[in-house]
This record gives sequence, C-alpha cells and structure tokens, in this order.
Amino acid sequence: MAAAAGVLLVLTAAVLLLLVEGGEPPYSCGPRSPSSGYAFCDARLPPARRAADLVSRLTAAEKVAQLGDEAGGVPRLGVPPYKWWSEGLHGLSYWGHGMHFNGAVTAITSFPQVLLTAAAFDDRLWFRIGQVRVCLAKGVNG
Repeated sequence: MAAAAGVLLVLTAAVLLLLVEGGEPPYSCGPRSPSSGYAFCDARLPPARRAADLVSRLTAAEKVAQLGDEAGGVPRLGVPPYKWWSEGLHGLSYWGHGMHFNGAVTAITSFPQVLLTAAAFDDRLWFRIGQVRVCLAKGVNG
C-alpha cells in the first residue's frame, strides 16, 4: 500500500510540474502582453514602421540600456530581457538555461562572424561548423 501511495505522489507531482512549466514563454506581442495593441506588434505593417513605433515608445534611458551586450528588457512594453551571444551564431552559447559546462569542458569554440564565414565561398563550411557544434554540445552535456 505504501508503494502505491508513493507512486501516486510522484505522478501527482509530475502532473503539477507539467502544468506549471507548460505555459508559453514571454513574447513581446503575445495576447497577454501589455504591448499587443501597439503598432510595433502589428505584423501587417512594414518593418521600418514597426521599428520606428517601438523606438518612439522607449525613454532615453531604455534606449541606452539596449546598447550593451545584456539588455534588461522593457517590462512596461512587454519586451523581455536579452543577452547578445545567446543566439549561438558563433557556436554554442554559455548563457541562460540549458548550457552549463560540466567541469571537464571549460571552454568552447567561437566561430567567425557570419559575414566572414560566407565570404569564404565554401559551401561545405557551414556543414562542417554544424558537425563541430554537435560534437561540442555532446561534450558539454555528456
């Protein structure tokens, strides 16, 4: 009987975790965002108009805060925080959730700017970079 109660407790906890973690990540123009009605969220408008609308709504301090490699976001407009280099453009990123060195791996390869990689005119280079990134990810995550 105790084993059945333990299994029930674990299943209940798992379901609760799924319910909590199953929500959407924050999105600047999502339906529950404070900015969903602003022009910068209207995908029908040209990008230049949307960008101009967003910039016009930022205070001088908020604009300056976007100039570094780590932007704290603009909660009043629904703009989430952002960290440059988190996009993995140069390889694996060691920022945010999911990427943590395991002790055996203390650094990873950083690839050149995309423009420089493209300037090599090497069709197979992107494939080889992808292969290296997979090997690095396996090494970091065991």
